Amino acid sequence: MALKIKHLLPILLLLSIIVLTACGGTSSTSITVESPPTLVEQIQEEPIIGACIGGAFFILILLFAALISAIRTSRTQIIIEKERIAKQEAIEKEIAKSEGAVDLLPRLTQVFSIGEMDVIVTSLAVDPESIPRRHEGKPLYFYEIIQYFQRREKISQFLERCSFDRPGIDWKVYLNDDTT
Repeated sequence: MALKIKHLLPILLLLSIIVLTACGGTSSTSITVESPPTLVEQIQEEPIIGACIGGAFFILILLFAALISAIRTSRTQIIIEKERIAKQEAIEKEIAKSEGAVDLLPRLTQVFSIGEMDVIVTSLAVDPESIPRRHEGKPLYFYEIIQYFQRREKISQFLERCSFDRPGIDWKVYLNDDTT
């Protein structure tokens, strides 16, 4: 579970309050004529104060490092997501330009799930893991399946198997010159 930036600030504030409270705080209710001891003198008299200040400083450094890390991680995730979206859009444009598979692809993505398509592909003696782009989304995976069977001139067998699973659809309309 990654900490978000908005969660780090309240934690930082809470830890600072706890450390200052443990060190005795900075408030004083008595008024004295003597000058207050310096921080160095206080640390020499009571080493716990030095430990508290050092601990508080160390905690602040750790929280600052965690905050910077969270910012960098979120920026990296945004960059990766933008690159993935750009790649997906480029591939979808490639699919749209392709002939044959474009007509069949929307029907397949509408009618079948990835699991059902895995069963169909397996029934035709093809390992679904051997199909490229399997884990890049349904349209890309189905596009590669269509291309796979077209290259091997087995698109008619593929459509016959699709008609077995979805008999209410006329799959023969996709057997034209563009898809064979």
